[in-house]
Amino acid sequence: MSSRLVRGLPTLVLALVLTSCGSDPETGPNQIELPAGDKSIEILGSFSGEEATLFEESLADIESRTGVDITYTAAANFNQEIADRIAAGNLPDIALYPEPNLLMAQSGSMAALDDIVNLDVLRDSLVPGMDALAVSTSGKTYGLPIRANIKSVVWYSLKAFAQKGYSVPRTDAEVTALVKKIREDGGTPWCLGVESGSATGWVATDWIEDYVLRIGGALEYGKWARGEVSFDSDLFRQAALKFKSVWDPNGNVAGGGKGAAARSFASVANGMFSSSPDCYLMRQGSFFTGFLPPDVQANIDAEVGVFPLPTTENGTQGVVGRAELAAAFTKDADVQAVLNRLLSDAFGATWARAGGWFSPHITFDGRKYPNEVTRSIAAILYGSQVFVYDASDLMPLEVGGTAFPQSMAAWMAGDISLDEAITQIQATWPVAP
Repeated sequence: MSSRLVRGLPTLVLALVLTSCGSDPETGPNQIELPAGDKSIEILGSFSGEEATLFEESLADIESRTGVDITYTAAANFNQEIADRIAAGNLPDIALYPEPNLLMAQSGSMAALDDIVNLDVLRDSLVPGMDALAVSTSGKTYGLPIRANIKSVVWYSLKAFAQKGYSVPRTDAEVTALVKKIREDGGTPWCLGVESGSATGWVATDWIEDYVLRIGGALEYGKWARGEVSFDSDLFRQAALKFKSVWDPNGNVAGGGKGAAARSFASVANGMFSSSPDCYLMRQGSFFTGFLPPDVQANIDAEVGVFPLPTTENGTQGVVGRAELAAAFTKDADVQAVLNRLLSDAFGATWARAGGWFSPHITFDGRKYPNEVTRSIAAILYGSQVFVYDASDLMPLEVGGTAFPQSMAAWMAGDISLDEAITQIQATWPVAP
């Protein structure tokens, strides 16, 4: 099935159509010939606890199909451990990187995936943009995703919408009209809280990243994430002011920007599902299922609806998210056999059924997701024009992890102006030597 056809399908239909799709890269043309291994490999990653258990259960299928014994090593501090092991020459066969910058910084110790697997077969079913997350300036691919999550989801209460007769908006203009209608009906449109302890403000950065992508497109988004487009740019200002239109008008958010800056992101949706909702719409990541009230989680398909945050007029309908990327330090037939499965749409059924896992492949069997809400979120990912990695996580830590979120929270609270926030953020960007 072509990606063009998939993107034209309505969300619920798409989830069903996905069940008939599939591919097997092991049978793809022009398989690369590599030296035989010893039928044993090590994978190093950051999955721990229940996630490690689910990953290892998913690996059991690969072991049975390939005959390769796989040892998974969970790193308590992945970034430090992989750096130490590279320095010591004690390399894993495969490593699962939680973000692409570190992967590319260490790619000199890796084997390019171009020389191990058939990239054309794997790329054919990936969400657009996911094949470009870890590519060198010479065009070599060093990492591809095995799992994805996305940020660009708007959540709502099915019962509240039905009670009020509200329709799900499909465009930015329709969102604006719905927000106006909710206010006219005496309700508060947006559930918004950006307080998160020492990480306060990341919710605001996620919102703004979505609008940088929608207004500027993936190319300009990437330049901004790399510092080639500054925070003191028309693009960032437009995105920030678009986000301000969510919380600034009186009545859009409880307590306005100041209230949202002080409100915890974790509990902000609780009142959305009460008999008299205190808000109706929440933009949040796919991970948020675990933060919903227990009774809502227990009956999620009857309680929760989702739709993609619409693009601005003539903008890009993409998604912002994160992904774990597989990279290879060994180049032999064992690694090839494991990567062929690990990187394909055949991987992840066990984890998908448990929840909290999304395949990066539009051809993944949608029946393996545990409920309709998860299938609908997957369809948002698979129906997007492009996937881009969370920009603040790609920026230097002092920028994306500190100045950006903190300045946005202070701006929302009314403590500083947008100009002051921009100056503070841009001043933290490291000066090239």
